[in-house]
Amino acid sequence: MNLGREKVSGYATLRITTSEKTKPVTLFLDGLQDDGYGLNVVTALEHGLLQLLDADSKDVIAIPFKDSLLRAWTIKPMEIDELHSLEFHPGDEFWKRLVKSGGTYLIRFSDSGGLSWCQYSPKEEHSIHLLQDLPESLSLQRGPGSVEFSVKDDPPPPAFTASIATSLDICHLSAGSPTFELILSIISHETRPITVAIQDTPLYINQGLDEIFDIEDQNIKQILELPSGVGCFLDNTDSEEFPHALVLQESLPEQPYVRRYGMAPFDPATSHGGEVECLSDGHHYSIRLHENILRGFGSWCWGRESELPGGNPKATRKRMQDNGAIRLIVADEPVSFKAEK
Repeated sequence: MNLGREKVSGYATLRITTSEKTKPVTLFLDGLQDDGYGLNVVTALEHGLLQLLDADSKDVIAIPFKDSLLRAWTIKPMEIDELHSLEFHPGDEFWKRLVKSGGTYLIRFSDSGGLSWCQYSPKEEHSIHLLQDLPESLSLQRGPGSVEFSVKDDPPPPAFTASIATSLDICHLSAGSPTFELILSIISHETRPITVAIQDTPLYINQGLDEIFDIEDQNIKQILELPSGVGCFLDNTDSEEFPHALVLQESLPEQPYVRRYGMAPFDPATSHGGEVECLSDGHHYSIRLHENILRGFGSWCWGRESELPGGNPKATRKRMQDNGAIRLIVADEPVSFKAEK
């Protein structure tokens, strides 16, 4: 856990096992998330369902108690275990009050704290409203397992600035006109070089401009649906050729990384292009960066590519992971242009 970050590095799960093979069961538990796909660790700790321990001394850390906030999940009859993520949310001030950088901690179920029970699900999902309406509960056991995690408090990852420009003020729709380009520029203001892995981002492989840009027709207030191509995605995280199998890009201080994307008529010979056909004569358009590109870069490290331990794939992979994600701060949005014949 890196304090102040949005996510923890690693993955921990809540395992649910049922011997019921024919009937659905409703599980009530402190800390279940509304979407039914995770257990909020902070909520479960505050309500006493979970305990936080110092891993070295095994002492239980006291946590101020809060009233129960039950959520319910429906567990379908199954023959395999159901796994749900434990959501830690390390940016919560809760952790900064209780854990220290350099420490190691355990999370486990308390013996009897918090509220947890289950019963056969009603025929109508909305028919249980109040706790007193619940039928007799079924047996529910808490397993003995625990999750161990260490704590760091590293500085936040750097941020890059991203900006959009166009090569022309007007996109001409007639054949033979100069190619109209959307220009993406990403720049680092850090004083040290940074190397990022881009193979899992739209910068390396994408199925259309709308994975990078949102282009809105200002006349009708509608986002364009641009033509899509067929992209290929690499899956080589275990390759012994790493890092060469990855696509690495250096970001040097104050030197922009620039990509140019053309909007062209459809070319039947190559099946490329077709963006121009999505525009209307006389309409004005605005451009913003798409959420896919705004996710930033999850794999990166300080230093130049030549400084990576290329002969040691595992060391290189480790160096580029667990550093948090580099955010993209957008400048000068939106950018506008006009379409004309």
